[in-house]
Amino acid sequence: MNYLGLDYGDKNVGVAIAREGVMALGFKILGNDGNLIPTIKSIAKSESVDVIVVGLPVNVDGTESKQTQKTKDFINELKKELPEVRIENGDEKMSTLEAARNLPNRRQKKDAEAARIILQGYLDIS
Repeated sequence: MNYLGLDYGDKNVGVAIAREGVMALGFKILGNDGNLIPTIKSIAKSESVDVIVVGLPVNVDGTESKQTQKTKDFINELKKELPEVRIENGDEKMSTLEAARNLPNRRQKKDAEAARIILQGYLDIS
């Protein structure tokens, strides 16, 4: 199975991929604009993606934030547009901080690294 990991943000969406479910790799960063869903659909098709894992941001105490609801709305839109692909939630806690620690001087790559961390966490427990 092939997996796509997404770190959804207001401005950018980090994308990671795991071919054959082995190891997640940072893939690219997409702008969060009117082309986001069509671009994800295109990537999912070209990479033969079976599962998309979207990091769900919740506060450390488990409560939801405004970004949690935005991400849930995005997940619902993905499910409508990609009914043939399984959409799962991934744990996003601390992924951005870990990405910053892994890539301290590569600001633009941190979104893809956060997506990689989210996806790898999902793969590790699956």
